[in-house]
Amino acid sequence: MPVKVGVLADIHGDIVALDAALGRLHQMGCDPILCTGDLIEMEPFGEEVIQRLKSEKDLICIRGNHERWALERRRRRKDVRSFFEPCSIGDYVGGGIDLSREALAWLATLSGHWEGELKGVKVAMWHARPGSDMEGVKKEETGPELRRRLLEQARAQILIVGHTHVEFELVVNTLPGKILNPGACCGKAYIYRQAGPLIVPDEFRPATFGVLELPSMRFRVFRALDGERVFGTSPDRPCTGT
Repeated sequence: MPVKVGVLADIHGDIVALDAALGRLHQMGCDPILCTGDLIEMEPFGEEVIQRLKSEKDLICIRGNHERWALERRRRRKDVRSFFEPCSIGDYVGGGIDLSREALAWLATLSGHWEGELKGVKVAMWHARPGSDMEGVKKEETGPELRRRLLEQARAQILIVGHTHVEFELVVNTLPGKILNPGACCGKAYIYRQAGPLIVPDEFRPATFGVLELPSMRFRVFRALDGERVFGTSPDRPCTGT
């Protein structure tokens, strides 16, 4: 029997989008659910996002750069008094200021990547790309040779990534296989610029999630809040039909 795998990325503290996505993934019968990290940021709901994900029994989650930053900063700031000291832009970007010890301890258990076999298909998950949680895969800059190398580095037939906040499906014909990004499960800015002491958005995108069917490798992306399909079965192009 084929299976449906839910795919989440880049939640960034958006508990509303996460709850909507999880509800739709459960309705669609997705099991397991894979998450590429960046659960938190500067938003006040990082704790709620972590607790919600912790309660998912069939969730496989890795850490993103924001979890790494939060853990690194917490190790630097062991004295609780430091939370009342002025923070720089770099401090805020990492998130995690208001996380509980329990939440931080859970983040510390997350691996930087995951590999497994689902329905006979080798699947790997990295936040940005194999070996990096910062160097994202960009569809327009990832030609056939780079696609092949990335899939070989992942040692998988399916490589799932996040980080760029843009959904795509890249086919690797030579192996064969695919590189997938479900877009960001956050209805907020996906590009930031610094403006004085603040980080403000340049552009907004709807929160999305992905559904991967195995062993067929069919991949679709849906909007979290209304369930509309925004990306479909075509190898590299958005699906405009049903």
